[in-house]
Amino acid sequence: MANRKILVDNAGAGPAVWTASLDTTGQLNLGDAALGAVGSWVLQVSGTFSGSLVLRKKVIGSIVADASAPTTHYENSATNVAVAAGTAITGAGLFKVPCDGCVLILDYTATSGTMLVESVNILG
Repeated sequence: MANRKILVDNAGAGPAVWTASLDTTGQLNLGDAALGAVGSWVLQVSGTFSGSLVLRKKVIGSIVADASAPTTHYENSATNVAVAAGTAITGAGLFKVPCDGCVLILDYTATSGTMLVESVNILG
């Protein structure tokens, strides 16, 4: 099955939450974190999987292909430590990705199983 993202209806209880189901090698464009404002994505990674997720960003409206977008740094929320751009996520965790005026791309390499990525956009 192809990678896909689904908007979770939270009945207006807060910001929109997207659930991405990654089980195929390829890219999935999450979009803009804050509709052009200063914002970030918070990602909760879970599931039973063997694979790796590299985070990429590009400027809103860019013609650069998702697979060619530059890799980006992120923060591991469990340790509050910044992680270098291009470092793959290979296990469960909570991560924050600054994304001002850009779109976030999930670049997944599948081995087995399905990685679930719940994502919420936050302002500021």
